[in-house]
Amino acid sequence: MAGAQPLDTSTSASRPTALRAEIEILPHEQQHALTHLVVINEPLATDGVAAYLELCGLGLSAEQTAELIGAGLARGILIAPNDDALLCVLALAARDELARGLTPGQRRQMHAHAERFYRQQFLALSGALWDGEDNPAPAGTTEDDVAAHLRGLVDVLAHLPQAAELHRWVLAKAVYWQEQLFALGQQHEAAEITDAICFALARNGYRDLALDLLARNAQALEGVRQGWAVHNLATLLREDQQHKAALPLYRRAAVLLLRERAYLPLAGVLSEMSNVHRDRGRLLAALLLQSLSSGLRTLLRDEKGKAICNNQLSILYRSLRLYPLALWQSRAAESYFRSAEDQVNLAKVLLTQGNLYNVMRRPRVALPRFEESLAISRQSGDQPIVAGATSGLGRACIQLRDFARAQALLEEAIALRQQRGDHLIGVEYENMGRLYEARGERAVANNWYHKALPYLEKYLPAYAPGCRRSIERTARRRRPR
Repeated sequence: MAGAQPLDTSTSASRPTALRAEIEILPHEQQHALTHLVVINEPLATDGVAAYLELCGLGLSAEQTAELIGAGLARGILIAPNDDALLCVLALAARDELARGLTPGQRRQMHAHAERFYRQQFLALSGALWDGEDNPAPAGTTEDDVAAHLRGLVDVLAHLPQAAELHRWVLAKAVYWQEQLFALGQQHEAAEITDAICFALARNGYRDLALDLLARNAQALEGVRQGWAVHNLATLLREDQQHKAALPLYRRAAVLLLRERAYLPLAGVLSEMSNVHRDRGRLLAALLLQSLSSGLRTLLRDEKGKAICNNQLSILYRSLRLYPLALWQSRAAESYFRSAEDQVNLAKVLLTQGNLYNVMRRPRVALPRFEESLAISRQSGDQPIVAGATSGLGRACIQLRDFARAQALLEEAIALRQQRGDHLIGVEYENMGRLYEARGERAVANNWYHKALPYLEKYLPAYAPGCRRSIERTARRRRPR
């Protein structure tokens, strides 16, 4: 979140010596009001400042609030980030001066007011968007169930492209909210918010912030909650193809959760560990872990988790060329997600099925799977699946020798991966090499394979040997006889 970053880097050694004098020139009432802002890191508009100060027991009128902000900006006590005249926040140097002399009890009281300020904003938004029947939080959720409300809201907004700006607003508010909770010593509540938003933060370009929040939780928490934090931290690293860093964290999470007999989250850890081994080419280890996860979910009657494992097992069986088993697992997952009307996971399963039929050289059967996956993921705004389905359609078109359409689709997939800085772009470069090789343009194909290889070696080492064979094959066929 842009607002979560420091806006003023002046230190106590470099700040103007006249700042204290500038603060003391202000009337006592304005000094008192500004002091309450030392725990607010978010730039606020005038109405936001007024609402927060009202919660603090300082019922300033609109005119008094405007005078306070004007005086603060004029004297450098408040600053307008990015020259946005509608927003203001305390300069860091002013924050240090105003906080000097505050007792721990006073600071705690201010954090409590700030926590209530963010809680009220979120609950007001949730109430305005959904009535009791449509609220995405689980049935029976109370206002105190912070994580349930927030997770439901974040999940819904994440799949509404038209609500992208509102989604980012909710994430920003959640970041500032959990900061107040953590400062109050309510680490469990802060961790629940972090767990609800960490993956959405990463998808919106704030991966480092998400990693920092999870790493902090992993140090501050204990037991099951610590296991969850370590698990999520590892999963963010895995999504960034940092397998070597992710795997020991998954092992640590598994030990923590097993010790606490938290078997359902343990099943999730086993599944993610399987994905790491799969991407590194250790298919038998991956199959064992995924099967353990699936069996555990069956015992715990976790139908959705079992269906997710079915899809992952389908991918593994495809890699092992056990196509009948792969189809059986994929169809079981599809059946569940269709009956549950879970469109997001259905799109992923259909993508897996399309890839399976492509490998089986049945492109005409693969096409409708990719097309349905693409339609669903475009509607939900799931860009990684959009890129995967677009790429799958392109590969199917190569087999059907519809080279013009294949090239357009693969170029679109490359553009989508580039927009997101997706490390899987190496797969798309390799696909483009296959297209040119199928067209008989082996020199161009060889160039694309060379372009793909570094990405595959770094992020998907299981796929690198096949790319090297493609390089050797296209180079050998180019040599004069």
